Amino acid sequence: MNNQTDRFQCYSCAGDSCKQQELAVCSDALMCYSYSVSDSFGYQTFHKGCVAEDKAQFFCNTLHHGGKEPSTAEYSGECCQGNYCNNGTFPTLAPFMMTCKFKKLCVTVTKM
Repeated sequence: MNNQTDRFQCYSCAGDSCKQQELAVCSDALMCYSYSVSDSFGYQTFHKGCVAEDKAQFFCNTLHHGGKEPSTAEYSGECCQGNYCNNGTFPTLAPFMMTCKFKKLCVTVTKM
C-alpha cells in the first residue's frame, strides 16, 4: 500500500448472489477480498467484499484453512489492493471427501 490513507471500492456479494453475478459495491476498504467456503457437508458458498482496517489481519493473514481430513470445513481466500481488484474468479477448494462411520446413516453429497 502506498500510504495509510488509500481506500478502495470493491465488489461485494455473498452466497447465491455471487453465483448469479449480482455484484454490489462497497467502499472505504483497506483491501478487497474473494473467498470460497465449504462446510463439513461439502456445501460451498462464495463471498466478495471490503476489508476494513480492523478486520484486515483476520481476513488476509490466513488465506486457506482446512480440507486436509475428510468431512472437514474449508475456506480459501484472496485479498488485494486496488479499485475492484476482486473482480475475478473465486479461489479453488480441494475436492470434497466425506467419510461415514455408520452405513445406514450415510447420504451421498455432491459438491456444488
